[in-house]
Amino acid sequence: MAELGDSRPEPTGPPGAVGSGRAEVLIVEDQPELLRALRINLRARQYDVLTARTGREALAVAASNPPDAVILDLGLPDIDGTEVIVELRRWSKAPIIVLSGRSSPGDKIGALDVGADDYVTKPFAMAELLARLRAALRRDEGEASLGRPHQATIGRWLVNLTSHQVTRTAEPVPAPMPVPVAELATEPVPVAEAVPVAELATDPSPAAGPNPSPHTGSAGGGGPSAAGASAAGPSVAGPSTGGASAAGASAGGLEETLRLTPTEWRILEILLQRPGQLVGSAQLLTGVWGPGFSQRTNYLRFHMARLRRKLEDNPARPRHLLTEPGMGYRYQP
Repeated sequence: MAELGDSRPEPTGPPGAVGSGRAEVLIVEDQPELLRALRINLRARQYDVLTARTGREALAVAASNPPDAVILDLGLPDIDGTEVIVELRRWSKAPIIVLSGRSSPGDKIGALDVGADDYVTKPFAMAELLARLRAALRRDEGEASLGRPHQATIGRWLVNLTSHQVTRTAEPVPAPMPVPVAELATEPVPVAEAVPVAELATDPSPAAGPNPSPHTGSAGGGGPSAAGASAAGPSVAGPSTGGASAAGASAGGLEETLRLTPTEWRILEILLQRPGQLVGSAQLLTGVWGPGFSQRTNYLRFHMARLRRKLEDNPARPRHLLTEPGMGYRYQP
């Protein structure tokens, strides 16, 4: 059993998960006295605690409210604790600390091989278990911060979590097809269309009198101006669209931006920081609106529908913002 009277001081530091306030720990234990002792000690150190007394109950609790860490007994009344580890590892990366009366090397190796992060045998010192829990949460937080994405792609939109911008680049403007050099060299120039040099030299300036052509007059210029434009060729290929915007379009398309509400940003941040992982509805609701809203699943349905309409190419058949019925949501890269 645990040494409940252990009064050795613990290292100072913020309680719960490193850098994120209160961590949520799932305790899976079928002994009522030990379960109560663990719950009291963890809550006294500012952890949020979930409990389960069977393996199947543990899997159901973890699916509806994914924990930050798990303390797991192997000798459960319904299924073996190693089966719980295997199932959890299918979708969760939360650290798992085995707390078991089995002390043989084979039991330890088997639990660690299927996905446990640490192994503590009973009887145990409560201070040691808490120290191992803090170490596991530190490792998890460090790995998450190193691998945490700063941007993600949903359909044709790029979501930048650092600058809080959603941008999309339109299709680039196609460049005119170049004429092969061989054709330029061999293409004959019609003699009838050639303008004699003498005419170019003696053509009177339109400034000497009004321009009789209504078309060139409405264009705002006369003969030589139009001829000059034709001679200039590519430098005046069309009407100006305005400085940098025109340059951006010719270089690779115009950049569009999309506005999201603060609530939509909070939901996206939680999902996109866990690519491919299931995020429970209760976890999303608590993270966005607070502990008193863990049952308001209609809030999530409303805002997820809005996000899909804004970001997915086909909101009716989303590819990235997925619903896991009865469990939660997932961002699939």
